[in-house]
Amino acid sequence: MPGKIKCSRCKVYRPRKNYSRKNDGSLYKRCNMCIENEDNSIEILNPPHKIENEDNFIEILNSPHKNENEILISPQKIDNTHILILKLTTLMINNPTNPNNIKVQYLLENPQLINEQSINSLILKYNTPSPLQEIKNITKIDKIRGKYKTTPPLEKIDSIDFFSNEQPRNLLALNMAGDLHTHLTKLIFNKYEMTKNNKDNQCIYVADSSRKNFIVRWIEEGYNIWKEDKGGIIIKDFIIEPIIEHFEKIISDYMIETINKKEIIRKKKSQSISHDKYIQDKNSLLNMITETNMKLDVLEYDIRSATNILQSHNLTELKNKILNHLANGFYID
Repeated sequence: MPGKIKCSRCKVYRPRKNYSRKNDGSLYKRCNMCIENEDNSIEILNPPHKIENEDNFIEILNSPHKNENEILISPQKIDNTHILILKLTTLMINNPTNPNNIKVQYLLENPQLINEQSINSLILKYNTPSPLQEIKNITKIDKIRGKYKTTPPLEKIDSIDFFSNEQPRNLLALNMAGDLHTHLTKLIFNKYEMTKNNKDNQCIYVADSSRKNFIVRWIEEGYNIWKEDKGGIIIKDFIIEPIIEHFEKIISDYMIETINKKEIIRKKKSQSISHDKYIQDKNSLLNMITETNMKLDVLEYDIRSATNILQSHNLTELKNKILNHLANGFYID
C-alpha cells in the first residue's frame, strides 16, 4: 500500500511513523506495537549459523555485528524462562527438518506451558532420530568423501586419443541415425566409469540426474577434494567441450577432403567421356558414367551430412544430449 509498510510480525500495513529507527537510520521491520507486545519474548529470523549452546546464543545477542536478520531478544535480564526458551530455539535451529519442531513451535507460542520436564522430554526425542532421518541426513557427497579418499582428480580429456579409433564416415552415419550422442557417451563412460573392483579411481559420480548435478574429484587451492558440480559445468569444460571441438575439426577436415575428392572424380569423368575406348564402346561408357555418378552421390551425401552436423545449433544440441546421458550414469554404489 502506498506510504505504508507491512509489519513482518503482524502482517498489517502501517504508516512509517509507527516504526522505530535503528542506530544506522534504517527502520525496524516490526511495528512499534509488535515490539511492545514482544516484551520478554524471543524472535528467530533465519539465523545465519547453528547455535551450539546457550553461551554461544548469548554471545550472538551481545555481538555488535548482529542485525535484525539474526536473533533478536528484548534487552531485559535473561531469567530461567529465557534459558528454557533458548534451549527450545536451539533445538529448532540445529534440527530444521526434525518432526518434533511442530511441538517446539507450539510451546514457543504458548510459553506458559514451558517447564523443565517438557524441555527435557523434547531433548530426548531430538537426540534419538528415526532410522529414516539418519539415512536422509547422509548426503551422497558425504558418502563418497568417507568411502573414496585416495581417488585421483579429474583431468581434461585427451580428445585426440578419444577419437583415435573413430572414422569420420562412421560418425556421420551415427549422427544421421540419431545415435551419435549415445556412442560418444559410451566412450566417455568407458574412460571414466570404473568397474566395481576399481571404484577408487572413479573421479565422477552423479548427485542429481534431473538437475544434471555431479560430484567430481577436483583440485582446489592445492587440495584434492570431492566437489559438487551443479549443472555439470566442470563436466562440460573438461570433457564435453574438448570432445565436440575435436569432433568439429575431424568432420570439417573430412568435408574438405571429400569436396576435393569429388572435384577430382568429376574431372576424370569429363576426360574419360572423350576417350577413344568409350567412344567405340557405348556400354562401357554407360557403365563408367553410372559408377562415377554413384561415387559422386555418396560423396555429396557425406558433404551434406557434415554441413548439417557442423551447424552451431546442432552442435549445441549434441552437447546437451551427451550431458543428459552422462547424468544417467556414474552411479554411487
